[in-house]
Amino acid sequence: MTLVNELKDRFGVEPVLRVLKIAPSTYYGWLARQAAPGPREIEDRRAGLAGLGQHDRAVHGRVRPDRPHQAPQAEPDPPRYTSGRAGPGQQGVHRADGLLGFGVALSWLVGREFTDGTITGLFALPVSRRVLVLAKLLSHLLWAVLVAIVLTAVVAVAGTLLGLGAWNGDVVAALGRQFVLTVLSALVAAPAGWAATLGRGPLPGIATTICLIVVAQVAVVAGPGAWLPVAAPALWALQPGTVAPAQLALVAAVPVGFAALTVTAWSRLQLDR
Repeated sequence: MTLVNELKDRFGVEPVLRVLKIAPSTYYGWLARQAAPGPREIEDRRAGLAGLGQHDRAVHGRVRPDRPHQAPQAEPDPPRYTSGRAGPGQQGVHRADGLLGFGVALSWLVGREFTDGTITGLFALPVSRRVLVLAKLLSHLLWAVLVAIVLTAVVAVAGTLLGLGAWNGDVVAALGRQFVLTVLSALVAAPAGWAATLGRGPLPGIATTICLIVVAQVAVVAGPGAWLPVAAPALWALQPGTVAPAQLALVAAVPVGFAALTVTAWSRLQLDR
């Protein structure tokens, strides 16, 4: 504005404002404040930058030395491991990859006996088919726990190396939820094993997994996702306050129920199919 005052006698106010792209109302408002300053302006003129103590600088931010009248700039927030609340779309992205991976793995683990033609040989073993499929399901669970440990460790190490924030209680809690989410993703993929048994191959199990993902996505967007055991783990991991303990407890019904159905289906297998 002082430049406008210096050039207005030579070129006129309006041409100078047009060249500098300053609205006339802004300039004339500034002139009015200069002619009749308010209490705040008077105090600022008296104090100047010298009146900003160390405490004020820490609270209000930084002031550029080449712009003494510029408003203090707030310090940017430090990066964090987590980025706050996520919307339904983000929740689906975080959720689908784990469920799909575990569903495909379980479908192959259970269904490969049919596609490879080794299912007939299992009837000649002294071990019952019920015990065999229980061993398959247990190995799937142990593998899921191992994947959860490795994934959580990778996230923690990567966050530390990239400087995404200091370790604190919130970070530890978020990593703990990541571990639990990975294990629960493997557990809710249990319907894939039952479908692979009924369909005599991995493909029906994979198709069932995809259907579960679609249902979870729709439930999250529609609203009642917290009551759906397939979607509740991801909602709890990203927004713990949105899922009640009773809703999260329903997740246990999926692996228990479908594991029982899978074991029953294997115990009733017939060679004619």
